Amino acid sequence: MGLNACYSLQQAQKISENGIYVVGMNDQIEDEKAIQFSVGFYIGIVNEENPRKAYQFGLAGLNPGKGDSLVPELWYNGSRIEI
Repeated sequence: MGLNACYSLQQAQKISENGIYVVGMNDQIEDEKAIQFSVGFYIGIVNEENPRKAYQFGLAGLNPGKGDSLVPELWYNGSRIEI
């Protein structure tokens, strides 16, 4: 599950407590960067990658500059997943 909104981190953390993977945003993100992340993430999902791998695809789609890769966060069971 992904929350496609800036500042959705608290919601992602809470939803993830139900044993599901959730991507939330810890800050604002430019529309273009959000689209790039989403495209990479959903390519991973369509290719039947696990959520962690799909998240990595999303990050790669950002072409991260300083701090960009820190905006989307992956959560599971109420904890942030370090990739």
